[in-house]
Amino acid sequence: MKSLAFSSTLKWLFPWSKRWATLIGSPEQNSGSSQEHTQFVAPTNWNAIGGSTHVQAATKSLDIGCGRSKTPGSIGIDRIALSGVDIVHNLEQFPWPFYNDEFSVIYANHFLEHVSDILGTLGEIHRISTASGRLIVRVPHYASDNFHTDLTHKIAFGYRSFDHFSINGKTAYDFYVPFKFEILSRRIKFMSPLIRLDPFRLLGIEALANMFPRIYERFFAYWLPPAEIQFELRIVK
Repeated sequence: MKSLAFSSTLKWLFPWSKRWATLIGSPEQNSGSSQEHTQFVAPTNWNAIGGSTHVQAATKSLDIGCGRSKTPGSIGIDRIALSGVDIVHNLEQFPWPFYNDEFSVIYANHFLEHVSDILGTLGEIHRISTASGRLIVRVPHYASDNFHTDLTHKIAFGYRSFDHFSINGKTAYDFYVPFKFEILSRRIKFMSPLIRLDPFRLLGIEALANMFPRIYERFFAYWLPPAEIQFELRIVK
């Protein structure tokens, strides 16, 4: 009864918001596993509105599936309350606890390969991003040993994986979803960017692979496997 009264009070105080019932919910809606519902981990320098998971619009960047390696200066969201995770939410459940057009930069560092619904996930990213916002992606290449080592990996990525969802993608199969991105940059990487001395870059192998990505992936990817692919996408609205 207290939860219902609190929810009613919030609706009266904030009549412009239609999402209080979803974010707060009734006791029946909030029963079950803690990993199945959103939990706001209140940081010291933010103001949570009415105890909900909504973060003030002044915050511009989000790191989805951040784990323990959250991008500095961003909000971290993941399904487990690890160090650096600010919002605990099962990212397989839509909608995510954010408003439309809330973030100008979204980081997906080795997250997208874990999702079951890639179209739904990209749709949520598009929804909560501002027009012309940026999506920064790192994913394992399909030929990488790292992709096959982690049993939680579900989706493999190649150089042309985002062509189907981009206004400048070189494919005729661009009708899967209504949302669109623009590919600003993409790069095949043979070693983690955290490693400063990269012999593949120094010897020009990385440059050749990115100069002729279709030839490399078709004939040489399994002879000389890369580690990952990096994308920068612009949100088209």
